[in-house]
Amino acid sequence: MDSVPATERGLILKPVVIFGTGQLADLSASYFQGDSELEVIAFVSISDDAPEGFRGHPVVPLANLSSEFSPEEISVFVAVSYHDRNSIRRELVMKVSALGYESTSYVSSAAHIWSDVAVGSNCLVLEGTCVQPGCIIRDGAFIWTGVQIGHHSTIGAFSFISAGAVLMGCNELGECAQVGGGAVLYDHITVGDRSVVRPGVVLRSSLAEGQLIENSSWPIVDSGTPENGV
Repeated sequence: MDSVPATERGLILKPVVIFGTGQLADLSASYFQGDSELEVIAFVSISDDAPEGFRGHPVVPLANLSSEFSPEEISVFVAVSYHDRNSIRRELVMKVSALGYESTSYVSSAAHIWSDVAVGSNCLVLEGTCVQPGCIIRDGAFIWTGVQIGHHSTIGAFSFISAGAVLMGCNELGECAQVGGGAVLYDHITVGDRSVVRPGVVLRSSLAEGQLIENSSWPIVDSGTPENGV
């Protein structure tokens, strides 16, 4: 059994620089500062209209990150939501990793994460979430408030699970998959890479890669142009 507390899994004990200056960056900073040992010291702009400062900290252009902070000094957290089916968050995490920076994770102290659950880097697991034994949470997965994840499930890299969703057990989410708020996945269900389960769906059969299901029966459609998310 892993003796590391849930809140320390995926945690890099260095000051953290958060990517983004939007609502998710603001929310992430609140969680890190109020419910972790990490100090938020700066933000990184990922858009042309970013402010010069945010929450009383400097905002650094991405191009200047390496000149402002060395990889030895800081950890990073990419606070980007499910836009373009989570691909923007994935690309940014890969980019900063290639520059030598380590991505930290936040796991709420009010989440119930079983002791053998593995948590990757740049993960976000919010309060009220319950993750049963035998589960794996891969890099870049974001799990919102009050999610129930049944035993021996795998949460794919850069996936996103919205508030109140239920995965009954032995489920597998692919890379960049999305599960909407209040959706229910029966046990032994697989959701393929970049597939989307909309809010409130009761999913009784697996989805292949790049599919979208709007309700509990039909339609299931090919992805075509990427959606902006659940």
